[in-house]
Amino acid sequence: MNRFDKFMQIILLNEGGLSDNVNDSGGLTKYGISQKAYPKLNIRALTIEQAKAIYKRDYYDIVKAELIKDELLALHVFDMAVNAGCSRAAKLLQKTVGAPQDGIISNITLGKANAGKFVDKYIVERIMYYHSIAGWKNEVFFKGWINRVIINCKI
Repeated sequence: MNRFDKFMQIILLNEGGLSDNVNDSGGLTKYGISQKAYPKLNIRALTIEQAKAIYKRDYYDIVKAELIKDELLALHVFDMAVNAGCSRAAKLLQKTVGAPQDGIISNITLGKANAGKFVDKYIVERIMYYHSIAGWKNEVFFKGWINRVIINCKI
């Protein structure tokens, strides 16, 4: 099984199926793909294969997860992109490895990420980010965010 397919098993486990949680600003969501992010997409009719194609094109490829040598770090960067956006995932990686924080994973960022062991520091940065946004509006999601970080650590 290739890396993307392996990661997608975890992403789909984290994201679940059809959901219309009133507390979720994304609105109607299926497999983690939200109506807010994809307003022209029929979310109810979305297939797993369509969701995977979206994840590959709009998240996995954007954060260059295939080029991050440390598989666990790559998973966390990809999952963070899914959960908080590609720019946020990239900025956390850049902060972690000491690269300029422009939100775009460049060869400089990749070079630094691939030159050392940064997964533990990235996980801490993720948790700190979630804690920083877990005010009254997002408090209901905080436990789930932390659980997805823990699940990702079990690959």
